[in-house]
Amino acid sequence: MDDPHDAHEHAAADRGERLRLFFRQARSALPAQMAMGVFMLYLAWSDPSVAEFRLAAIWFAALAVVSLGRLGLIHRHRQTVGLCDAPATIRMENLHARLAGLSGLCWGAVPWVLYQESSLALDYLTAAMVFGMAGSATATLAALPRAFSWFVWPAVVPFGVKAVMIGGNVYTTGAVVMIFGIFALTFFNRTVHRMIVDSIRLRRENADLVRDLQQEKSAVEEALRIKSMFLAGVSHDLKHPLNALGLYLGYVKAQPEGLPRALPGMEQALGDMGGLLSRLLDLSRMESGSLRPALRQLRIDEVFTRSAGQFSAPAREKALRLRFVPTHAVVEADPAMLQSIVDNLVSNAVRYTERGGIVVGVRHRTGSRVIEVWDSGPGIPAERLPQLFEAYRRFDDTHRDPRGYGLGLALAKKQCDLLGFRLSVSSWPGRGTVFRVEMPVTFSG
Repeated sequence: MDDPHDAHEHAAADRGERLRLFFRQARSALPAQMAMGVFMLYLAWSDPSVAEFRLAAIWFAALAVVSLGRLGLIHRHRQTVGLCDAPATIRMENLHARLAGLSGLCWGAVPWVLYQESSLALDYLTAAMVFGMAGSATATLAALPRAFSWFVWPAVVPFGVKAVMIGGNVYTTGAVVMIFGIFALTFFNRTVHRMIVDSIRLRRENADLVRDLQQEKSAVEEALRIKSMFLAGVSHDLKHPLNALGLYLGYVKAQPEGLPRALPGMEQALGDMGGLLSRLLDLSRMESGSLRPALRQLRIDEVFTRSAGQFSAPAREKALRLRFVPTHAVVEADPAMLQSIVDNLVSNAVRYTERGGIVVGVRHRTGSRVIEVWDSGPGIPAERLPQLFEAYRRFDDTHRDPRGYGLGLALAKKQCDLLGFRLSVSSWPGRGTVFRVEMPVTFSG
C-alpha cells in the first residue's frame, strides 16, 4: 500500500506541474486575446455604424487591464509555484480561475458593444472569433479546467442571449449552436485535462523509476566493489594458515622426528582456517534464509562458562584480566547462536586489548536482559562505528585497520537479527569499547 504522505506529496507536485503548464500557455494566449481586442477596436473606429468608438475604447481598456494584470501575476507566481505547499497551490489555482472569469466577462460584454445587428456578416464574424477563441482555450486552459469553465461560459453565453434577443431563424440557430458548442468544448477540455494529468503522472513515475534504477545501480556497483575486496581479503587471510601448514610440512619432511613439535602449530593453522570457513558458511546460510533458530529457555551463565573456558588461556597469555560476572538470568534463544555471539564479542575484546582487561556481565532492564562486553582496548573511531557490523567493510583498503575486525562481528549481528536481539556498540577512542546484546524477556527469569 502506498504511503499516504508520499501520495499527498505527489498530488501537490502534480498540481504544481499543471499550474506551471497553465502559466506557460496563458502567457501566449493572453497577448493573442489582446490582439483580437485591437482588431475589434479597429472595427469600431473604422465603421461608426458598428459601435460607438468611445464605448469600444472603454471595453478594450478593461480587457487590457485584466490581461496585463494576469500576465504580471503569472510572471510572479511562476517563480514561486514550486515552493508552495498544497493549500497555497490550491489558493493559486482558485485565484487564476477567477481572473480567467474576468477575461470571460470582458469578452461577454462584446455583444453589447459590437454586436448591434448592423451587419449579419459582421455579427457572425465577431461571434466566430470569440467562439474560436473559446475553442483554442480548450487546450490552453486544459491544465486548469476550472479556469476554462470560468472563462468560456461568461464569454460565449452572452452571444447566445443577444442572438435570442435579436430573434429570427439565423440568430436563434446561431444561439443554439453556441450552447451546444460550449458543452462539446467542455467535454473536450476535460478529456485533454485527463491526458495532461496522466502524462504528468507517467513522467513523474518514470523519473522515480530512473532514480530508483540509478540508486540500485550504484548499490550494485558498491556491493560488487566491496565483495571484490572481501574475496581479496578472505584469500589473504586463508594464505596465512595455508602458508603455516606448508612450512610445518616442509619441516616434518626435512626432520621426521620433529613431528610432535610441529603438530600443535599445524592444528592451530587448521583451526584458524576451519573457523574462517565456518563463519563464511554461517553468513551465507543466514543471508539465504536457510538457517532457522531453535529457541529454548537458556541460562546465560552456561554460555559464560563455556566462553570463559575458551578464552581464559589466551587472556592470561596477554596478561589481561578476563572476568565473567555471575548471573542467574534466563532468556529464550538458540543456544548455539547465543554462544557464537558471546564468543565472537569476547574473542574480539581479547584480540584487540593490549592491557587492562575485559568484563562480561548481564544488565537487567524492564522487559529485557542485556549482555555487555566491556574492554579497555584502543577504542573505535566514531566514523567507523556505522560500518562495524558489515561483513565486507574490513577489507575496504581505504579504511582498513591493520588489525582489522573479522567476520565475527558481522556474524554476531546477523545472528542477533535472526533471534530478534539488538546488537549495539559504544566506544571511546583510547579508553575502550562496550558491545551490548539486548534480549527481550517474555517470562519471569
